[in-house]
Formats: sequence, structure tokens, C-alpha cells
Amino acid sequence: MKEILEIFVCCLEICIPYWWTGKLAEKRELRRGIKVLWNICLLIWIGLLYCQCSIAFYSRWYLLFEIAGTVLLAKWRYRIRWRDAFAVAGIFYESLYFLYLMALIAVEYSAGYDAMIKIHFGINYPQIRITAVSLLLVSVAFWIIYRVQKQSLEVNGMMENRLVIVPVIQHLLLGFCDQVFFEPDRLFVLKQGFFGMLGYICILLILAISYILKKGKYEVNELEKRADAAEQKYQERIEGDRERDILVHDIRNHLIVIDSILQNGEADRARNYIDKLQEDYCNIRQSFHTGSVVVDAILGSKTYQAENAGVRFKIVSDDLSDSFVSDRDWCSILSNLLDNAIEACGKMEGKGWIRVRLENRPFGMVWVIENTCPDPQDDRTETKPKRRGVRHGTGLQSVRYAIQKYNGFLDQKRENHIFRTTLVLYREMIK
Repeated sequence: MKEILEIFVCCLEICIPYWWTGKLAEKRELRRGIKVLWNICLLIWIGLLYCQCSIAFYSRWYLLFEIAGTVLLAKWRYRIRWRDAFAVAGIFYESLYFLYLMALIAVEYSAGYDAMIKIHFGINYPQIRITAVSLLLVSVAFWIIYRVQKQSLEVNGMMENRLVIVPVIQHLLLGFCDQVFFEPDRLFVLKQGFFGMLGYICILLILAISYILKKGKYEVNELEKRADAAEQKYQERIEGDRERDILVHDIRNHLIVIDSILQNGEADRARNYIDKLQEDYCNIRQSFHTGSVVVDAILGSKTYQAENAGVRFKIVSDDLSDSFVSDRDWCSILSNLLDNAIEACGKMEGKGWIRVRLENRPFGMVWVIENTCPDPQDDRTETKPKRRGVRHGTGLQSVRYAIQKYNGFLDQKRENHIFRTTLVLYREMIK
């Protein structure tokens, strides 16, 4: 029975880091044969861990091997940077092995050196209990960190550079503490355990202070962006009102001119004059009132950009004043999706249109963007080359990173000459 339980906890120890990696990164689209091969490697990894546990419960050298293998498999299966994969695997396993070691130190101090050695070598029930409790504690800690951090993930990288050094410091602490295996003196064991715990507390305090500082800087940046968006909206509104006032003020003079032209029998010239007035009126920027100054600024800017490209733009929006989406994510998601839609419509030779619907529902946000697009099988369609130095798909990758914060999803479908993007973001429900 204990062998079955040991296999089960080994499966958890191997699979939990990949589950957390999946929460932070997107899975790669692998062929069926490659997926089977990856799963076989995962089973081999579990078997190697079981063999190690049957020999010795704690091994700092096998820990390095376990981290390296986990990073390689994570990089193979997920779209994640090497730095991020190392941070996730390193912090998880170093924390896990630290709890293993603290449990062994506690046993040695309370029950003696022989009791600790008995648990350390071979498979036994105390070892299984220690593993299960340690996995639970580390998983809870990761869940708390994930819940705290997910609202402030950066689109260019999920982990900070400073987190990469944390596993290194943890490993040095393990090297300091595992000297208890060679010294049965109870006072020495107590000293090693105390300084090990003190080192971990210092790491946690440094990370907490770093997070508080980062959060403060993030909030300041958010306020600055909101102020810039409000200022942009205000200036656009002033400019639009000024152009509209000028047009209205001069309307009587325009009517006199048109009447004179018609009296001279120049109907075509009068028509051209009227068309020019309509063009001037259409060039006045539209003003939006969605309840979010950032969304208003984005919609105003993108509408102006679309109209200059000859693209018809229609927007329907609910009241977004109680939006749970951060200003930065509004900008990342909405701007990139509208840029893609305008680019596709620009290839339709004056026949392009965009329809945007922003719905604010009790469970979250539903955004639907529809636009015309050229048929990829149409040989007459000319694709405009991308600017050099801009990686294709970077904008969409930025959108996906932002969506992850709200446990949402993105669905994109093409039907003939219409491209439809549906985006769902879930608000965090208060339990």
C-alpha cells in the first residue's frame, strides 16, 4: 500500500509544477505523436523520482537534476521563456525540498538521529505524510502568490528578473542546513534549522517589500496613463467642438454661396461644394461616452484612424464605468484588436467596415469585433508588407497575456469576407 501512495505523491510532485506553468503560459500546438512522446517522458520522470525516493528521501543533487528536467519539459510543452520556466520550477522544488529538510531536522531534534535516518532511507509512511503536507503547503503558497500577482503581470514577461536569483539563494540555504545528516548533535541541528528558517524569512520579507514597491509604481503608472487618456479625450473634444462651431457659424455663408452657384445654373459645381462640406463634417472626430476615459480615448483615436483609411466604423457599448479591467489591459487588448481590424479592412479597397460591441455583464465583459477581410485564397488580394523590425503576432500575444489575468478566452473565426473576434473576460466574484 505504501508503494502505491508513494507513486501517487511522486505523480503530484512532478505534475503540479506543469499545472502552474499552464496557468502562466500558453500551451504549444504539438502533433499527436509529439504529445505522446512528451507524456512518455513525463512518466519516465515520475519513475525516476520514485526510484530516488526508494533510495533516499532528500537529495540536494537530485534536486538540481529534477529542476533541469522540469525546465526542459516545460519549455517543450509551453510557450514560456527559459527564465520564467526556471523561476517556476526552481522556486517550487527548492521550497518543497526545504520543507522536507525542515521536517527531517524536526524529527532529528525531537526523536534523535536514528529516527531521522530511518525516515530518510527507503519508502515509509512518515516520509509519504511529509511529502503530502509539503506539497499542500507549497501549492497553497503558489496559489496565494498567483492570486496576488495575476492583476499585475507584465505583457512582456510573466516573472521578474530578480526572481531567478531566489532558487539560487534557496539552494545555498539547503547546502547550509543539510549538514545535519553528518552531525547528530542536537544543538547543532537546532542551530542549522534556526538559521535556515531565518534565511527563508529574510527572502520572504525582501520579496514582500519588492512587491509593495512594484505595486506602488504600477498604481502610479496607471494613474498617469488615466490622466493622459483623459487629457487626450479633453483635447480631442475641444478640437471637435471648435471645428463643429466653425462649420455651424459659417453655414449661412455656405448657403448663400450654394444659392448663387445654383442661380448661375452650375449644378455640378454646387454638388461638389456640398460634398466638400460633408467631407469636412465627417472629418470632425466623434466623441464617445462609455464611462471609461481610456476606452473613450481609444475609440476616438481608432475611429479617426479608420475613417481616414476609408473604413466605416460602428460602435455599440454598455456603460463601462464599473469596469474591472485595468486601463493598461484596455489599451493592450482593445487597441491591438482594432489595429488588426483596421489593417484587414484597409485591404478591401474602400469596402471595409468594422462593428464593435462592448457588453458589460454581471459575470464579466463580452467584446465582439467584426470586420471585413480579404479572402486568403483570392489571388488579387495584395498583402502589405510589415515594417521591418516588427514581429508578426506580437500584438496578439500581448492580448493573450492580458486575457490570462481574467481567466478569459479569445475566439476568432473567419466566414467568407467577415472576420469575427469574440473576447470574454470574467470578473472576480466575491464569495
